[in-house]
Amino acid sequence: MTLEFVSIPVLCYHASAAPVELGVTRVSRSVFARQMTALARAGWKTLSLAQFTPDAARRTFLLTFDDGYASLAEHA
Repeated sequence: MTLEFVSIPVLCYHASAAPVELGVTRVSRSVFARQMTALARAGWKTLSLAQFTPDAARRTFLLTFDDGYASLAEHA
């Protein structure tokens, strides 16, 4: 039996807001929007955790957010 492992990128965002505070990892709303638009135009799609399996399709990624900042619910 041969196992094939598929590498699926995981993008993790800490906060989506401006301005950037020193020592805090953030991305501005406009940069986040440009990144997501570029990925979509290139044919990338996000996965839910339920869809995250070794058999996941190519050009898929997990999009995660840590800490639950309100800015993420509002803008991401």
